[in-house]
Amino acid sequence: MKKKISANSKNKKQAKAATKKKSPSVKSLLPKKIERKKTKPEIKDAIPLKTLTVKPLKREEAERYRNMVENIADGYFEVDLAGNFTFFNDAVCRALGYSREELMGQNYRDHTDKETAKKVFQTYNKVYKTGKIIKEFGYYIIRKDGSKRYIESSVSLRKNSSGKPIGFLGISNDLTERKRAKEALKERDIVFKKLSANVPGIIYQFQMKPDGSFCLPFSTDAVKDIYGCSPEDIVNDFSPIAKAVYHGDFDRFVESIKLSAKKMSPWQCEYRVQVPGKPLRWILGTSTPEKLPDGSIIWHGFNTDITQRKKAEAETAILSNALKLALDPILILDLEGKVINVNEAAKRLFETEDLGVSAPDYIAPEDKEKVTAKMQELLMGSGINVAEFTVITKSGRRVSIEATGNLIVDANGKANGFVVVERDITDRKRMEEALRQEQRFSKSVLDNLPEIFYLFTYPENRFRLSNKQVETLLGFNAEEIHDRHVTEWFAPEYRDAILKAIDEVMENGQSSIEAPLLAKDGHQIPFFLTGAKFEVNDQSYFMGIGMDLTERKKAEKELEKYHEHLEELVRERTIHLEASNKELEAFSYSASHDLRAPLRSIEGFSQALLEDYRDKLDIQGKDYLTRIKTATRRMADLIEDMLQLSRITRMEMNIEKVNLTLIARSVMSELQKSQPRRHVEISIADSLEDTADLRLMRIVLDNLL
Repeated sequence: MKKKISANSKNKKQAKAATKKKSPSVKSLLPKKIERKKTKPEIKDAIPLKTLTVKPLKREEAERYRNMVENIADGYFEVDLAGNFTFFNDAVCRALGYSREELMGQNYRDHTDKETAKKVFQTYNKVYKTGKIIKEFGYYIIRKDGSKRYIESSVSLRKNSSGKPIGFLGISNDLTERKRAKEALKERDIVFKKLSANVPGIIYQFQMKPDGSFCLPFSTDAVKDIYGCSPEDIVNDFSPIAKAVYHGDFDRFVESIKLSAKKMSPWQCEYRVQVPGKPLRWILGTSTPEKLPDGSIIWHGFNTDITQRKKAEAETAILSNALKLALDPILILDLEGKVINVNEAAKRLFETEDLGVSAPDYIAPEDKEKVTAKMQELLMGSGINVAEFTVITKSGRRVSIEATGNLIVDANGKANGFVVVERDITDRKRMEEALRQEQRFSKSVLDNLPEIFYLFTYPENRFRLSNKQVETLLGFNAEEIHDRHVTEWFAPEYRDAILKAIDEVMENGQSSIEAPLLAKDGHQIPFFLTGAKFEVNDQSYFMGIGMDLTERKKAEKELEKYHEHLEELVRERTIHLEASNKELEAFSYSASHDLRAPLRSIEGFSQALLEDYRDKLDIQGKDYLTRIKTATRRMADLIEDMLQLSRITRMEMNIEKVNLTLIARSVMSELQKSQPRRHVEISIADSLEDTADLRLMRIVLDNLL
């Protein structure tokens, strides 16, 4: 590094000495034969850029060539093999922005970035190795002020009289402005291509030749989208365009072109285009005519698709009518809130035909601050804003309003007012308040239910709503239970059954199950759980009521104990009853046998009296004896029945299907035989059947009939 600095310093001193003596180094560079042949003061003519062998020049020749070098517009420079400047003209100083004293001895690397310095070195190295000149080598240099200039240099090798390389010489042209112009032109070409590719329409030149035929010498690629043909198709042929123009608009389209040509006035036409396979489109064509020397006229213009604009215009017309007929009040305000325009609905709302005042004047005092803040939000760019407030009409009536406001901006994006759509929500407010009361009432009802209430989503099975009893009985508040899975309420052994019951509810509409719920402290509480299915907005829900069975379970246990005790009492009483029945049977059997003998005696003596003393007895006596005899028979029958009853109670019943009709007819037949003097009308239904013991049923019917 030190060596290089000292070498540069030495070179600078030598350059200064040479300047003072006015002895240019070019003297040792240029051969005499060049001097003889070249007379124009152009360095590239005076010095053919090839490998130069340094030969001594006369003083006059050297001075003349020095003047030529100093006065040329191109930069001329000489550097040694290390790249240090040893000679240069004023053009080089101007290009780099240094004085001669500052520049002398500096290295070319001091005026380029690293990448360019590497490129320059490779060029010099190639010249050194091949001995051939390199022409128009372009690169950027860095001036003293830090700015960059673009130069093109031609470089050749310098040799001494012995043919040994001692450095390089070169001629440079500052092409910065030309480079910038080329880049700007290239950039404009790129921009134009991008614009033409992305602009929503066609940039074109339309020509009407002297013979009246049409063509498009130039058009952008967008012509294919609108007319279905390429730019090349219409350079000399207008027919593809003519075919695409809607037949109903074609004559008007052509006449407008001819009129523009006749008056040489700007052409503008709105017409429709119909390309096969595409919808009908509206096109706006605009262009300016220019008369050409050959008598033809060429229009420079732009065509764009205005289909959406046409639709918007139609929609605007519809909206304009809709605005007049709109049921909601619409107000146009300036930035201070003063009314500019309103529709009929607004006049009806505020009960006046003249709203030419500040809109905030109608706002209730308690809401003015809120509305002002909303207007400021719009001005700050918040976008569409919605606010609810109260207005006071001309008659003093208070009306609840929901207002939707937006900023009105011009084409430059500058705000110049507000559009406000208002809606009378007084009735809605009343309904909302009624709904809130209904919700409070419903919540109060649910919270005061003696049972727990639950509601969860299906199939997610996540809790959404519960009542106060859940907290009272289970210990969970609403926040703790919200969004929990339903199975978390149950012990693991009950969860599958619960999920199955839920699926059954969602399939059949309702169901119920008994299962214990887990309280917050972990103990289980028996519940009878019900469920019902319903849907809201395509979301399925499961809701139900759970009844605490703790007291019922206790009562069931008490009842079970009582039942067991009752069964014991029944067993004891049954034993006593069985013993009593046995005693009764024994008594009945004994009594029936003991009573029969006296009855037979009574009946026998009564019969004897009737037979032996018939003549001595009057009618009344005979009647008494007949009654005694009948009574004794009746008594005998009762005794026989008691014996049969005692036998029946000891026999097992044989339950079978019996025909009641046949049994009844048999009983009635016997009764008629036993009492032939009685005339009774009998009606017995056919095919009467029942399940019973045949013998007992016979006894029943005997006693009934």
